[in-house]
Amino acid sequence: VSGLLSLLNVAFIYKYLPETSPLDKTIEIRPARSIRNIGRAFFNPLTRGIYLLSFVYSFGFTMFTSFFGVYLVKQLEYSQSQIGYFFFYLGLLIIPFQSLLVPYASRSYKQISVLYVGFVGLAISLILIAFSTKTWELLILTIFFSAASAVGRTTVTTVVSQKADKKTQGAALGVNASVQALGQALPALFAGFIAASLGVSAPLMFAAATFLLGTLLVYVYRRNITE
Repeated sequence: VSGLLSLLNVAFIYKYLPETSPLDKTIEIRPARSIRNIGRAFFNPLTRGIYLLSFVYSFGFTMFTSFFGVYLVKQLEYSQSQIGYFFFYLGLLIIPFQSLLVPYASRSYKQISVLYVGFVGLAISLILIAFSTKTWELLILTIFFSAASAVGRTTVTTVVSQKADKKTQGAALGVNASVQALGQALPALFAGFIAASLGVSAPLMFAAATFLLGTLLVYVYRRNITE
């Protein structure tokens, strides 16, 4: 299904997304340029903070998702179908939060405030989820987790795009996608080791600590975010 959706995306891109870049279309494509772009993004004091935030968000969220199925089996004795239903429920929550909550938050509050709420909300909800023992507790806490995730992730991406001008916006979002991909790759390497060594709830607590680190980064780089 994921593969078919990707092919469908390609068809929509080809038919409905015209080229809008003002850059010279004859520019040579060099594979090493993307690596240099990522390096410049992290060494540039104006963009370092927001890319670190993007990495931390991606890392923490993937730490949660990569091992949460095992948590559901061990903590709540879920079956395979029940795990599927839970992630279906998690996906359903995205619809109202992305379509209603995110636009409201962006209109009504400063980005720095939304980032604080997003990262703190993710940390607190994951800590509570780690100690939940009943399905109804999990379902309620997942609502708060999904809301915080929606506003946090969207705001990070928005700030990245706003930091770039029209000529570099595509490159900025491309670097952000690469940073997020790195954040998604690393948790899979040691989430299982953490759970085996410290307990099935340990990856959730580790993810919560990651989001608390993100909150600290929001404070440290608050000037770069708001300027």
